[in-house]
Amino acid sequence: MFKYGFKAIRICHCLCIGHGARMDKKEFTQETTRIKTKQRIRAGQAIFIVLLWLAIGTVAYHYFLENWSLVESLYFSTATVTTIGYGDIHPTNNASRLFTVGYALLGVGIVLFALSIVAQTIIERTEFEQYNRLEESLFGMRAKVFGGMKNVEDRIKERVETRRPPKKKIYN
Repeated sequence: MFKYGFKAIRICHCLCIGHGARMDKKEFTQETTRIKTKQRIRAGQAIFIVLLWLAIGTVAYHYFLENWSLVESLYFSTATVTTIGYGDIHPTNNASRLFTVGYALLGVGIVLFALSIVAQTIIERTEFEQYNRLEESLFGMRAKVFGGMKNVEDRIKERVETRRPPKKKIYN
């Protein structure tokens, strides 16, 4: 389970069993919206960091190290940090080779970390959609159960209040 999966289980537990503070439907919707927003921000930040890292490599290879075109520099940067390494373009001097070693070591870690965050966000979103469906059905069941109990209670009160003493039949 992930960080937000535990939160969803706790919310579900509070709603189903009734321990702790109960959340109504509005509070539950606000909580899930807040968590989804956090997830989107985290995934967006991860993607931004990868794009920034690719931009650093592209600029370094284009302007400072190899004088490649922007497309070649972006191509080499992407192939390096994703560990594809076609081998058709390679660094030609010692400075660019040393830069590539550091760039690849840090870049691979950054890309893998970003991919794990994006994957975690997708998995958590799927979990929350399942929990939301479960909560919707639980809210509906709670309304039926407690609403039904109230209706039974009201009907009993009505019968007691409107009940007249039974007519006594006298048999001859």
